Amino acid sequence: MEDGILSLDDKNEEMEESPELSYKIIGAITHHGFTPNSGHYVADVFSFHQHSWYHYDDETAQEKPEEDVLGHNLQCNGYVFFYMYRYSLLVWFTNDIQAPHTQ
Repeated sequence: MEDGILSLDDKNEEMEESPELSYKIIGAITHHGFTPNSGHYVADVFSFHQHSWYHYDDETAQEKPEEDVLGHNLQCNGYVFFYMYRYSLLVWFTNDIQAPHTQ
C-alpha cells in the first residue's frame, strides 16, 4: 500500500492464509474523462466459457489479455468492480456445473 491507497498488487496475508476470504475480480466498469458527468464508460468482463477477458466499448467487444485489463488504467479509473468468491469458481470449474433445468 502506498500513501494509503490500496493497489491491486498488494497482498493481504490474512487472505493468503484463509482462502475462504479470497475473491477474484470478474468485471469492471471504467470511466475515461475528467468528470463523472462527461467522458465515456467501458466495461471489462471475464468470460467463464472462453476463460478470457473481453473489453466492451459501445457496440464493439474484443478479447483482451488479462494484464491489459487489470493494468494501470483500471487502478486509476475503475468505477465499479465485480468480484466472485474464489471457492465458487473452484466448484464451478471442477464440477462442470450446468444451468438448472426448467420444466
